[in-house]
Amino acid sequence: MATPRQKPITFGSFVDRAIHRELDYSVPESLAERVGVGSRVRVPFREKSALATVVALPERTEAKGIRPIEAVIAKRRS
Repeated sequence: MATPRQKPITFGSFVDRAIHRELDYSVPESLAERVGVGSRVRVPFREKSALATVVALPERTEAKGIRPIEAVIAKRRS
């Protein structure tokens, strides 16, 4: 079975975590149409999940160990 392509997106503003920098996550192709700047997503963070807001959609990233998002909570506004 082929691995789905993933495009990197950058998240920031974790609702329930106090960090002051953006983190990079990938988006499974099946969720890509639902994710944009302003989307609310659930992401793996340490050993738990956290809510995050998408703040940028960079073309590439230098980050290592990027993990995929777990779910889209609220789609971007059109």
